[in-house]
Amino acid sequence: MHSPINRLSRWKIGRISAGLSILALVLLMVSPAEAAIRYITSLPDTITTADNYDTVIVNVDNLSADRDAIVFSTNVHDVVLDLNNKRINFGIIYTGTTGTSPMQGPIGLNLRATGIYNVMVKNGFVIHNAPDTVKNTPSLHTWASAVRHGSGGRNITYDNVYFRVFGRNSKILYDGANTYNILFNNCKFDDSMRSFGDRQIWIDNSMIVSSSHNIVDPSWTDFDYHIAIRNCSTICAHWTAFYINGSNTVADIFNNYIIVDGRNDLGSRFPTSAAQRYAISVRGDPGAIRVKIRNNRIRSGTDFLGGRGIFIAEVDGMNLRHPDSCLYIYGNDMIVHQGYDGEEATVNGILIRQANWSNIWVDSNSIVCIGDTVRNTSAIDIGPMSGFRLTGPGSDLIIERNHVKMYYTTGFTPHYGTSNAHGACIMFDEFHMNLPNIVIRNNIFESESVAIRWGFFNGHGGNVTMDNCTYRAYTGGRSLNDNYTFYVGYGAGATHHAYNNVIRNGNFEGNMYDTSIFMDDNEPDSLSIGLRVTLQVNVIGNNGKPVTNADVWVTNNYNRVVAQGSTGGSGRLVSDVTYWWECNAAVGVADSTNFNPFRIKAKKGTDSTLLNYQVRWNAKSVNITLLNTAGSDVADSVAPGRINNLGAAPGFNAGEVFLSWTAPGDDGYTGTAAQYDLRYSTAAISDGNWAGATPFTGEPVPMSAGVSQSVLMSGLTPGQTYYFAIKSLDEIGNTSVLSNVPSARAQDSISLGEDDFQAVLVSPRSHTVVNTSKPTLMVRNLEIPGDVAFFFEVATDSFFLSTAVLSPAVPQDAAKSSTAWKIDSSLTANTTYFWRVKANDYSYSDVATFTIEPAVHAYPNPFKPSRGQVATFTEIPESSSLMIMSVSGAIIRQFSNITGGEVTWDGKNSDGNPVASGSYLWQIEGTDMRGKILLIR
Repeated sequence: MHSPINRLSRWKIGRISAGLSILALVLLMVSPAEAAIRYITSLPDTITTADNYDTVIVNVDNLSADRDAIVFSTNVHDVVLDLNNKRINFGIIYTGTTGTSPMQGPIGLNLRATGIYNVMVKNGFVIHNAPDTVKNTPSLHTWASAVRHGSGGRNITYDNVYFRVFGRNSKILYDGANTYNILFNNCKFDDSMRSFGDRQIWIDNSMIVSSSHNIVDPSWTDFDYHIAIRNCSTICAHWTAFYINGSNTVADIFNNYIIVDGRNDLGSRFPTSAAQRYAISVRGDPGAIRVKIRNNRIRSGTDFLGGRGIFIAEVDGMNLRHPDSCLYIYGNDMIVHQGYDGEEATVNGILIRQANWSNIWVDSNSIVCIGDTVRNTSAIDIGPMSGFRLTGPGSDLIIERNHVKMYYTTGFTPHYGTSNAHGACIMFDEFHMNLPNIVIRNNIFESESVAIRWGFFNGHGGNVTMDNCTYRAYTGGRSLNDNYTFYVGYGAGATHHAYNNVIRNGNFEGNMYDTSIFMDDNEPDSLSIGLRVTLQVNVIGNNGKPVTNADVWVTNNYNRVVAQGSTGGSGRLVSDVTYWWECNAAVGVADSTNFNPFRIKAKKGTDSTLLNYQVRWNAKSVNITLLNTAGSDVADSVAPGRINNLGAAPGFNAGEVFLSWTAPGDDGYTGTAAQYDLRYSTAAISDGNWAGATPFTGEPVPMSAGVSQSVLMSGLTPGQTYYFAIKSLDEIGNTSVLSNVPSARAQDSISLGEDDFQAVLVSPRSHTVVNTSKPTLMVRNLEIPGDVAFFFEVATDSFFLSTAVLSPAVPQDAAKSSTAWKIDSSLTANTTYFWRVKANDYSYSDVATFTIEPAVHAYPNPFKPSRGQVATFTEIPESSSLMIMSVSGAIIRQFSNITGGEVTWDGKNSDGNPVASGSYLWQIEGTDMRGKILLIR
């Protein structure tokens, strides 16, 4: 076995100085007279209140303790523990038993005492140096923990630390209830747990446990989150890697590389049919959680027993109005595998289940599910696979812009019964009928088996509409062996509904066909699915020009009028129509697969034309000519509306980027545009350099206004950052203004040793209210070979779709520890902005927020002249006058012809005498700019 340090070297720890916490910055400002340095030369060691405001440094390598290594006493705060790139060992002598008494194992860093806050641990190794009796007898109940926190601990940061544990129910972190601002940054986790008490008890079988966060106390004025795990890696986690639990949990899991895999070390004692091997598990219990799982790389089950991706249960994500207020799963790159040795029974990329989940947003993820048909057993005889497995009841779910791929390692013949093998990109399993606000749109579903299935183990699923998704056959050079695009029914003869499911404006590629539908013959209850498109009827005159104010009727093959109206200025009628509806006998009516051909009639005056037209997913725009009516030139001076939500995310394969947006209209945001002009560049795109950006060939045909659209761009340079922009044109060439300009890195080849130098934000911190409309942004310098330049980006949304300010390349200030950039254009008052930074072409930093105070305001408010404070009035219009008045309106002080936008008041009147404590009014003379300020003596 490799030593931990050798194992760590395989991960290329390179960002040792990537991030200092606010605590570290505060300690750097403490004078030498106030702070001290203490050295640890032996273990165990106790950090006490005598170490407050000090730095404690491990000064000897490979120190060992029989039990806990370093213990923090009650009320320890403002301490930096510098491991100094040394290794500390804990739990050498195992004193536990084989009994069931919980939590008796050794602890590396014991922070279980109360009153612990403002602590940083950095740069080193915390190793569970367990004896062979633990390593070779994993059934021993060790409960070893590299880190333990007590209830209420806060502002505790771990930066660039390698953790390793052994034994049964061992874990890297066991967090106390309602700890907050716990941050792991750039850490490595190696959990060599080989056994656990009960797979249904998540605390037993998880590597990092952050649990029981059931409150967010208003008194926590510095609260940002309960736990954040950023830029970290797991070398081996054998069941659940990160377990987040609590009815009000706030957490951020960002930019991590997570490996999870069941191991077969215990032979028959390890349950081969057990479920719940996940990289990340979130349980709400239920409550208004705010958890973000963003930009992680997940590899699950690629070597041993198999694994799954993300598990969500009983989660109430508060609301879907903003990514910061819900359960938000964005931009993750996930591969899950059924495994080779005693495979996982079922495999899910993302499983959402149990009662009353709500407010979940899954956006722009790559999910790959792989079934094994080689090695010791045949996984396809064990159970199904699914990119998404959705159970109910629940509400308020968005699944959009994801790329889901499902395939097997060798060819196979699918079986669709309850216990036999098949796969589906989405599987609705007891997905209760009539769930409110379910949105599934703009995804790519690529499968070697079924694309979508309604009904499985636990029951039915229905009343689901999928909008503008692509259904693609994945063959890998093999035949599909009677696969279907859509499977409706349970497959076991049970009584379950799966009706009123709708596929709207679908795109079908390869051997995936829109009407390839399996309707379960053994299902005694009601099943149905409908195919729907947005049909566009263009009425043309005998001179080839559009006819306005023509009446149009669309009638299906059952003589039912399904669309009716008059053409507008572009000569069009646009309406949704169902062209295929399939059901089983339990519905009580025959299938309506015979809607086609549709009869389309156009009429103006006495002139009319009747046309038969076969509507399909790729045949939904038809021209009909009135032979005795002349059309007219379209007096169209209105361009299509601006696309303002163009989004970009890495695709699945190397060199791919996935783009999505909402279709504008022909005239502003009504009707349907004629074509798109999509371009990309390695530099930010503007009107000035639009002509030099590279056009993309293969834009989709515009849909009607409001429909989500997407395209997968390939052939780009892997790892390169690109900028994207799009314009829309109508049929006579009117062109929209330039869209927003997002950026994304083209997907690159992923390796365990990839280094990515990510910028670390210094100020302003999230939730800061800044006192100027032109704030200064500051980022921590990075140790990168060669020249370093930072690129700052400020936007009004967390997607950075609506960019407010982009900086030029800002060279790293080598003379300082940080680099600053002052925004040179005024931002809007009373507005919250999101900002981020990247260095060179590396990944963007995390995102922080700040709010601009109202234009013309005073700070600090209140102010205390007795402490030397003055009130500063800022953002004052040039050459204006400021009056300060008593509440009765008497003028106390007046400042005239103010220049530079600021003036200060020392709390004195016009005679130079101090005024009394109390509230005072202020006003910019001749305007409605006014306010109050409180003076305290």
